[in-house]
Amino acid sequence: MSINLTDEVRQWIECEKIVEGERIRFDAPKPAKRLDIPLFSEQVPSDKFVLSLYEGARSSALILSLDAPRKFTMQARHASLPLVRIDIDERAKHTNPDGKVLCGSHVHVAVEGYGCSFAFPLNSDEGIMIAGSSEDVPEVFESFRRYCHIDDNLTIKWSLGI
Repeated sequence: MSINLTDEVRQWIECEKIVEGERIRFDAPKPAKRLDIPLFSEQVPSDKFVLSLYEGARSSALILSLDAPRKFTMQARHASLPLVRIDIDERAKHTNPDGKVLCGSHVHVAVEGYGCSFAFPLNSDEGIMIAGSSEDVPEVFESFRRYCHIDDNLTIKWSLGI
């Protein structure tokens, strides 16, 4: 299956995103912690996004979400609509809406008809387009950043354990 994005999702992913505020250097999250970096669209400054980096005890995740109006949320985290997510974990299992089970690291993209519930293996054509051909977290992050059009000035200081 190829990535079939709606026009709206494609515009959100392809717009240039700038880090909100003056800080552009961040430390990667420690295990069991999350780092949320607010972003906004250069073309439409009212379009707000959140880049989330999560470092679990055995896995990592990178998530780009559209920051939605507060009334939209029913979650504890904050109002957001996931657009792209990469789960880096060789033990991960994910079942797509069509019943296909994926084992290992994978990429979620908000595709038409499924939202972000459909995933592609990290080593598939779709996964490589988004995450590159490495499972090294800093390299995956750089590919993810380019795919999502996130500010080149954003710097993450990676921990030795990643």
